[in-house]
Amino acid sequence: MKKAFTLVELLVVIAIIGVLMGLLLPAVQQAREAARQLQCNNNMKQQGLGLNTHNSMNDGRFVTGGSGYCYIGDRQKGTDYEQRGGWIYCILPYIELTNLHDANIETRLKTAVPLFNCPSCRPSKLYLTLVRTVYSDGESHGGVSASGKSDYAANAGAVTGVESSTAQEHYDAGGLIFRCDANTEVYEKDVIDGLSNTILVGERQLNLNYGEVSSPVGDDDDCFLGGHNYDTTRCYSDGKLFQSRQGLTRINAFGSVHAGACGFVFADGHHQTVSYAVNSEMYKRLLNCKDEQLIDWKGI
Repeated sequence: MKKAFTLVELLVVIAIIGVLMGLLLPAVQQAREAARQLQCNNNMKQQGLGLNTHNSMNDGRFVTGGSGYCYIGDRQKGTDYEQRGGWIYCILPYIELTNLHDANIETRLKTAVPLFNCPSCRPSKLYLTLVRTVYSDGESHGGVSASGKSDYAANAGAVTGVESSTAQEHYDAGGLIFRCDANTEVYEKDVIDGLSNTILVGERQLNLNYGEVSSPVGDDDDCFLGGHNYDTTRCYSDGKLFQSRQGLTRINAFGSVHAGACGFVFADGHHQTVSYAVNSEMYKRLLNCKDEQLIDWKGI
């Protein structure tokens, strides 16, 4: 007589396999997210290293935030207040991307850089962009329909609005990188609260509908090399961090797609996560480099 499985035995085996898969899948997903989050942390550390290297070669001066979304970098104007491109454009030579820094306008618009995309949020590729004229080195370009984007933003200070505040207001509110002028450039010596206590760059809150609409959402509509705007700088906003999700747009706020906390790199180069539940006053202190207020790390 031939030995064989009965139907009941087969169903039991299938059920056991199903239970094991159900137990294993969350663990696999958690491991993948942990790996993605580690890569995101490393992205910010590399950005911080590029910014710190710049400072060490420029008398401790932080890069400018640039002049606005339509300026994607002037190749001959350095990194001080005369540079109209944004902070990401300024540090390209310090993160081994000099070729992109020196490329023509269209190449810059049509290049995505993995270092500026959080793998938990979205892959590094071109995304929908508002088609509008951009400028560089006295030249103009009619714009493109898709460009590289960033999931990270620089600290423009403890102000409530990125584009509604003046350079002096950003400076007075302890920002490190923003649309500055000759009187508001920031140096490491100005960070009197300590480089390790001041946010330099962090993840930005993003409306995750960006991939499901026919035109870009308001906080993600321009090239990541552009100057001071919602896509490149963030601020205190209304004193909260927000987790990125579909339908939620907080154009001034930091936040991330990660559960529980948002990642930041501080001005001394170290990386740290900050809980979404952070006290608003403590959060303001982290964004203001010179308020002379103590940081209670237990509440972060």
